[in-house]
Amino acid sequence: MTSDNKKILETTTTTERQRLLELLLGDEAVADSDESRIARKNHPEQIPLSYSQESIWFVEQLEPGSQYNDAFAVRLEGPLNANALEQSLEELTRRHEILRTHYVAADGQPFQVVAAESQVGLKTIDLLSLPESEREALFQRLATNEIQQPIDLATGPILRAALYRLGETEHVFLLTIHQIANDDWSFGVIMRELSVLYDAFCVGAQSPLPDLPIQYADFALWQRDRMEKNQSL
Repeated sequence: MTSDNKKILETTTTTERQRLLELLLGDEAVADSDESRIARKNHPEQIPLSYSQESIWFVEQLEPGSQYNDAFAVRLEGPLNANALEQSLEELTRRHEILRTHYVAADGQPFQVVAAESQVGLKTIDLLSLPESEREALFQRLATNEIQQPIDLATGPILRAALYRLGETEHVFLLTIHQIANDDWSFGVIMRELSVLYDAFCVGAQSPLPDLPIQYADFALWQRDRMEKNQSL
């Protein structure tokens, strides 16, 4: 998938999520010592949030809205296989549990719920019925409205995808995702994986990406466990 990336909103990098993704991509999930090992576990019924996720969740309860929405637009030139793109989204969210997770509370404390299946679909908006001179302005208005729609952390989906058709071979692919599941660094991973998956599905191949050895929930459990151990010393 060739594209000219256009970031609509700025985000900040979360160091803890960057380190986790480095572990995933570098195949370092098992470290030298038990203290630093992050392993895949059977998750408890109520999976805790990481500390950075918990901070975002509490602020969202005080000031609900779209202030934590990140949005990224990718302008695509040339023939587009929309079915392959939607299939890529489905596989991406299958691979990454955090992209099909929502966040609910019990006794005032949030916890994660991982959906068994992806809630993400690809909404398609065709603007070809408009004069060419009007399409870009309407796209900007529609995209702004899409970005400003709040994401409900309790129900999800945490990720939304829209495809705007501005010409016969011109499209804009828009992803909107809540910062509880995203930062600048991890978005780069999302885009790289989407590109690999799209190229494979366009030719009818299977996903070339191996399953991940750990998920973000494993990191959250590991982080909480380490903190508890440190506090008991």
